[in-house]
Amino acid sequence: MLSISNFEALLDQDVQLSDEQHEYVATVTEVMKMTRHGDAERDPFSVLFVIAQEQPLPQQIYTLKHASLGQMEIFLVPIGPKGEGMCYEAVFT
Repeated sequence: MLSISNFEALLDQDVQLSDEQHEYVATVTEVMKMTRHGDAERDPFSVLFVIAQEQPLPQQIYTLKHASLGQMEIFLVPIGPKGEGMCYEAVFT
């Protein structure tokens, strides 16, 4: 099971994100612990990614690939512009 430490190790590193038609390079820019509620199996956390493109990608499931994490499906939500790119958030509960 993924934990916040898996993504903290990737801060300022690039990961590959893809949908059915395109691949994107995204940088892990922030990892934040969230408040635990109920009987959750893990402490919830969120991860912010920045993709260097101005047009936001749609909110949907993307495939994330990284050498240390392997491949997984994550749901990304566009947050807005950040620096010279667009910021997206994935929440893990």
